[in-house]
Amino acid sequence: MVSFIYKSSESLLAAQKLLTGLARNLLDYCDEVPITLKPVIYECLTLILNRGEFDLNFMGFGKGYKELMSPSKSQTKAVDAANMKIDMKNVDQKLKVCLTYQTFLYQALQKVLEKLNQKGIPDKEREFVEQFTAIAYFRIPEFRNKLLENLIRKEDPIIDEWRGTEWGLDEEILEEQKNQQFVSLFDWENEFYVYLRVNNI
Repeated sequence: MVSFIYKSSESLLAAQKLLTGLARNLLDYCDEVPITLKPVIYECLTLILNRGEFDLNFMGFGKGYKELMSPSKSQTKAVDAANMKIDMKNVDQKLKVCLTYQTFLYQALQKVLEKLNQKGIPDKEREFVEQFTAIAYFRIPEFRNKLLENLIRKEDPIIDEWRGTEWGLDEEILEEQKNQQFVSLFDWENEFYVYLRVNNI
């Protein structure tokens, strides 16, 4: 993952806004450009997709944002979170950036699902499809749930090699056995999507 070090939350939000806008434009026109430009477009999409600015710790709503968005806080109060001043203007901007990123993820998922059925797609397109599918598994909870629902069925035979391992697909993992800190790195539902829904976006 590549990411710059930002000195303020405003500069991070500006970079995220530019990158999501660029990614959406590239995605809109990736199949309409001349065939010689397609590999370049898909390589750019892959590079943007792998940017560190889109990790959950930057896209999610951390403690500072949660405090500002809670109804008990006054709308003008600024919160110092991770040495970055956060005010309501930043919250509104962050919500817009997150919505744009969510739209990009869903549009890219639609395109990737269409390409999965195609045979012999060029290398750069295939690389984008593979990397996006892996990222979408963690960042789009609905996609993960549907994928697992279709892969894991009660009527499927039990595979002996899966029995008794922590990766057992036929057993529920107890809540206390989960490493909560590790799981929270991938909890896009509770750290990202919930806040978009709560704010009627």
